[in-house]
Amino acid sequence: MSPYDAKTLNEVCSLRRDNFDLPTCWILTDGVNVTISEQKNGEEAKQSLTLPRTQFNALVRWYLRDQKKVRK
Repeated sequence: MSPYDAKTLNEVCSLRRDNFDLPTCWILTDGVNVTISEQKNGEEAKQSLTLPRTQFNALVRWYLRDQKKVRK
């Protein structure tokens, strides 16, 4: 199961990880919400966004969907 598919806290807890981080940001899910934060380790967050999982997944699906080009 992927974090994308985890819909409940029990499903999230069955995952190897519920979060992923880069040097300047991280993402976390609890099965209900997804939070993305711009935050370096040990520092205050510069900005943070929490979305319902369904809305976050809709954004991801749009971002991954192929589109026809309008220009060459």
